[in-house]
Amino acid sequence: MEKTKIWDARKTRLCIDIVRTIRKFSTCCKLKVGALLITEEFNIVSFGYNGTPKGTFNCHDVKTIEQHYSWDEIHAEVNCMGKASNQEHATVLLVTNKPCIACTQSIIANKDRLKISEVWYLEEFEDTRYENNQEILFKSVDIKFRKIGDKNGRD
Repeated sequence: MEKTKIWDARKTRLCIDIVRTIRKFSTCCKLKVGALLITEEFNIVSFGYNGTPKGTFNCHDVKTIEQHYSWDEIHAEVNCMGKASNQEHATVLLVTNKPCIACTQSIIANKDRLKISEVWYLEEFEDTRYENNQEILFKSVDIKFRKIGDKNGRD
């Protein structure tokens, strides 16, 4: 039994390393976010990172933060779920940053199709538009939501 716990910790560490690598592909100049959809057996289903739609200018090509807000970026969670096929078994969505309210709503909308049972995140992101009600929304549809620890905080 103890062996399983150590193995689970190793797989979790591996998934954290993978999602942090994925976020490095983001073209956003404000915040780089990665998402990883995995089965509860830790098999990778899909991944995504935030960025502008294919064929449009990347926001890192914009020179000022004021211009940044004029670009519509697709969030990592949406990119990840959009690439995933329907699932038969429970999945976990691991995100580098706490999902915003819009992504929370999108995760809930895809819950049944992707069998999302849990959402894990590594770092805080304050979405003050709706008083950070992500936890309440996830709880209302039986999705476990938690910040997972990473003592090293490395990239």
